[in-house]
Amino acid sequence: MDAYQADLLVDCRCLLGESPFWDPSLGAIAWVDIDRSQLHRLTPSTGSVAAVELPTETSFVAAAEAGGIVGASPLGVFARLDDESETRMIASPWFDPELARPNDGAVDPNGRIWVGFTRRDREPESGAMGVVVDGEWVRRIESLTLPNGIAWSPDGDRMYYVDTFGGTLWTASYDSEAAVLADNQPLFGLERGRGLIDGICTDLDGTIWAAIWGGHAVLRIDATGREIGRVDVGSEKVTSCSFGPPGSTVLYITSANPEGTDVPGEGGFFAVDVGVQGVPVAPAVVANRD
Repeated sequence: MDAYQADLLVDCRCLLGESPFWDPSLGAIAWVDIDRSQLHRLTPSTGSVAAVELPTETSFVAAAEAGGIVGASPLGVFARLDDESETRMIASPWFDPELARPNDGAVDPNGRIWVGFTRRDREPESGAMGVVVDGEWVRRIESLTLPNGIAWSPDGDRMYYVDTFGGTLWTASYDSEAAVLADNQPLFGLERGRGLIDGICTDLDGTIWAAIWGGHAVLRIDATGREIGRVDVGSEKVTSCSFGPPGSTVLYITSANPEGTDVPGEGGFFAVDVGVQGVPVAPAVVANRD
């Protein structure tokens, strides 16, 4: 099994770092601290780091085709052109914000936005995942407790997704034109005591990289569900991972420090060169909404 060691790039000590993504318009890798409603950016070419305030708790962010970002919050799915502009709603909330909230999301090969939601009380199998179509969130996957990471195979014909509290990484065939799944099957389960599967991304070799909350690690899993590699991370609660720009072999990793402890690395932002390129992530296509 391949072994890697991640380096600490930014000791940002996020309460809940999540959703790393490459922003091509700024040439930066970005991520959110959900609990502080902040968007962090690191520009690899200069090493500069910046953080901006977001208007509300934001659990998922991605680059938009026209520039700026899209994201998911208790207000729904939104677009924001730049740091100074107001948010524009793409889809209204599909849940009662008092009872539930959105969680992780992703952009499919055709630029559609996928987002899951979970009940705040974590009632078993009460969450779901869906896709935004014509300004509406359309339910696609039922009976999830904590929907989490989403990613696609290099050819876009398979979708991978996580139910964290179900302890399972799932796989399904994917019709990218219709944004419809079929033949959903469990691919990988993590043994009790090793942590919880959180955010994921994929590489051009067809393998999945899975962040492990409580495991100090990102695991590499092949398309048959076999664990073939491990990245050791200097933070216990590893939350998500993503590659840099197209052609990059650098895996960026977020983590959480929910207790706000003054321990270097906890809640930090990490990176490691894993020697394989990531699957390019399409920017979100945002339609005008009347």
